[in-house]
Amino acid sequence: MIPTYTTEIRRSIIDTYLSFNLVAILINRPSLGLTDTPTNTEMNERRNLTMAQVIASEIGSTSLKGYKRQIITVNPGATVAGTTLSQNSIVVTFQAAPGTSLDPFTHIVYVRGANLTLATDLNGNNRGNVSGTVVLVEPIQFAPVTLAHPSTFQHTLDLKVSTVGT
Repeated sequence: MIPTYTTEIRRSIIDTYLSFNLVAILINRPSLGLTDTPTNTEMNERRNLTMAQVIASEIGSTSLKGYKRQIITVNPGATVAGTTLSQNSIVVTFQAAPGTSLDPFTHIVYVRGANLTLATDLNGNNRGNVSGTVVLVEPIQFAPVTLAHPSTFQHTLDLKVSTVGT
């Protein structure tokens, strides 16, 4: 028999679980590898990345210079296509404050369950707070990148839940 997961439960995984207090964070951690073909060591470091390590390499430690974690709002009701359910084209944008540049960064990290209480632009949306679970880490093309105002860095994330009967 082939099990079938309901659309409701797959939708709940995106709408309730993955998107709960979801934020995007920029880090400078070249040891994670700068390509889409990491070595075994780099892949293991990515898979085992902890929030303590994220915080240690999150940019903006001495001065935010306009940096803030990007809080992601997922619109309920993801789309369904065959066995894949997805919330498409979640775009996050980072920009330095006028007259400044963001610290160099090599990766973008998505964290679920981040502390959003009292998150403001002034505190970088709780920059440096260790709450949350690392969901995804991705190298930035042409890293390390230093972003000078008025340039922006945009990243698109597609949350997908795929079920295939086994």
